[in-house]
Amino acid sequence: MKLVNLLSPVFIGFVISFLQQGLAAYWRAEDVVKFMNTSEKIIVYNSTEVSDVFCKVDLTESLHKDKGPLSFNRTIYTTSGKNTTHCLFATVYDETLSVGLCTEARDNTTETLLYQNGNSTCGVFEVAFADSYSGWYEIRLRASSLNSGPSRGCAEYFTQRTQDENQTVYTGCATALPAGL
Repeated sequence: MKLVNLLSPVFIGFVISFLQQGLAAYWRAEDVVKFMNTSEKIIVYNSTEVSDVFCKVDLTESLHKDKGPLSFNRTIYTTSGKNTTHCLFATVYDETLSVGLCTEARDNTTETLLYQNGNSTCGVFEVAFADSYSGWYEIRLRASSLNSGPSRGCAEYFTQRTQDENQTVYTGCATALPAGL
C-alpha cells in the first residue's frame, strides 16, 4: 500500500508532463518579431474594430532580434480627414506586443499575433486596450500583398475567429497610400 501512495504523486506528475508536451506540439506561439521584421509597410486589411478609421499603416523603425524593444510609426487615416502618425514603442513578449506612445511610459494596447502565414506576409492580430479584456481583431498585410489580399489560411483563420462580429474591410488603404508603397 505504501508503494502505491508513493507512486501516486510520481504518476500524476508524469501524466501532467506528458499532457503538456502533447498539447505543446499542437499549439505554437507565433513569432511577432518575424512578422514585424520588414522594411515594408504593414497595412490593416480587415478589422472588427468599430471606428471611423479606414486605413492603418505601420512602418518599423527599429527592431532588436533578441525580442527586446521595437519602435515603429503608425499612421491612421480617418473618414473625417483627421489623419495622424504616432511614434509607438512596443515591448515583445513571445507573440504579444505591449504598445504605447514613444512619449509615454505606459502601454496603451496589447497586440497579439494569433496566426501568420508561412512567409510572414499576412497575420491575424487580437488587439485590446491595456486596461480592458475586450478588443478587436485585425488582418495585417505587408504592402507587397495588398493587391492580392490575404493568403487563404490567413483569411480563413480571421473568418473563423470573427464570424459573429462586425467586419470592416479597409479598402481605403489602396487609395490613401502612395503608389510606391
